[in-house]
Amino acid sequence: MGEKLAFADVYDFPLEERVDKPRDTGLTMIIDLGVSIPELKGILEIAEDFIDIVKISSGTGALYKTSVLKKKIELLRKSNISVSCGGSQFEVAMWKNVYEKYLERLVEFGFSCVEIADGTLPLGEEKRKYAIEKALEFGLKVITEVGKKDPRERIKGDDLVYQIKRDIDWGAYKVIVEGKASGKGVGIFNDDGSLNEPELEKIVSSIDEVDKLLWEAPLREQQNSLIVRLGPNVNLGNVLPTEVFFVEALRRGLMLQPLRNAYTKEKKY
Repeated sequence: MGEKLAFADVYDFPLEERVDKPRDTGLTMIIDLGVSIPELKGILEIAEDFIDIVKISSGTGALYKTSVLKKKIELLRKSNISVSCGGSQFEVAMWKNVYEKYLERLVEFGFSCVEIADGTLPLGEEKRKYAIEKALEFGLKVITEVGKKDPRERIKGDDLVYQIKRDIDWGAYKVIVEGKASGKGVGIFNDDGSLNEPELEKIVSSIDEVDKLLWEAPLREQQNSLIVRLGPNVNLGNVLPTEVFFVEALRRGLMLQPLRNAYTKEKKY
């Protein structure tokens, strides 16, 4: 944490176990679908301590002018924020048989992570393993994603657990559990966006390294539910830039259920 926060000498945060940067757990990944350089500077001015990864999401990275994308990555890296390119770009690169050229470009531009996913296009196990190993050779952190974007292809329970364990064994830094930008009808979320408790419990109870999981949770109630269930240092993704303060307030126990829980716990003693 950089400069002292405004009320640091008035009271302690209700959830004191929240980890500060630099950290390897409790990560907040924001989704960037076209934030301008001035907007990014504004976000970093107030929230750089609360952001760990910025994902240039979907295929939007391919739409930037070179100078703009390089400037964006430079600003983020100076703020000790990792930068990832969305899984859609990976899927296209694999489809077009230009994956190594794609990795070279990521390194050239200063990306710190690559996302490896098959949310839309098919990707066999052999190619997935190759993609992870090749990215590691290029010195990139590998963030894989499990799950499908189309609700009709939804992967559940044992199959998700198998894929998560496989990716961790192959060297993934974190494994994203698909949540899409909508947070509805995919992964651990029901069609109305509510948390599918049995699906969550199946995954959590089956994975030894739960800190390896990064849960895409774009909706406020989802973020609240996951922090209540898994603690303030759960890894959360697909957070909108405008929602960073909300998520950090939840993590610190400053609002909603985390605040009520912290109050109730203290009053017991």
